[in-house]
Amino acid sequence: MNLCYVLKSEITCDPSPFLRLFTFRFSGAEIISMDAFNRSSNRDNFIIGISIIKVTSEQCAETYLNVYTEQDVDENASLNLESIAQNCLMLELAFTPYQLYHSYVINQDHSKEVVWLLSGSDVKVHLFREDPQNHTYCETEIEGIFPEFNAIASIILWMDIKHTADLKRRITAYGCECGVSKMVVVDSFSGDTLQEFTEYYDAPVTRVGLFSFSKTIETQNLDILADPGWKKLEAVERKKMNESTPWHLLVVNALRVSAVFI
Repeated sequence: MNLCYVLKSEITCDPSPFLRLFTFRFSGAEIISMDAFNRSSNRDNFIIGISIIKVTSEQCAETYLNVYTEQDVDENASLNLESIAQNCLMLELAFTPYQLYHSYVINQDHSKEVVWLLSGSDVKVHLFREDPQNHTYCETEIEGIFPEFNAIASIILWMDIKHTADLKRRITAYGCECGVSKMVVVDSFSGDTLQEFTEYYDAPVTRVGLFSFSKTIETQNLDILADPGWKKLEAVERKKMNESTPWHLLVVNALRVSAVFI
């Protein structure tokens, strides 16, 4: 009864914006892209990534990936954005960064490891994985992990990645500066490419988006839904989602009208 009451009542979310100054080693640096994710499934443990560029007096550009995180997070501690903003790991880049995106790789034990993906001016997508023992991030060869990025037509301006609910398949879509948009379905465990779909446009593809009309939601963090009966129902819904949920693709072109592939 309480759950029905909550669902039928009007629930509002009032955003409360506030300013946080992030640490930069160089003054005058410009932000190119940024992204963030929560590393924990049961508490606030946010990781924030920002790619920046700094033009020196010799008109040479220096580029960096800054990763902000709160060290030694107490399990019962509240979110401390001030601490995150001041704790910066700086990775120097040898290319101009474009989109910064986070996704995850599926390990053999079905665990999920969150990684950074950064498209670059060198017509590559760069993969950065966490090294927890040394409290740093390291660039890793991407070929065997994300084979969909092995042969890119030109600079990727935007990418979007989804996984099926059973984690067996990864769906990747990206748009390139040359006008190519591509969608690839990959086996999450073997890395085999299962399907490919490519479209060509006469202007840069500035945005792509994968979406579904499914109303199935993740409920693992809602204590009110911890009842075994609900978990059984959720498992049934997940099975339905795996079997019948279609994914759709939105492609935004710089000059032409946008296209939606159903």
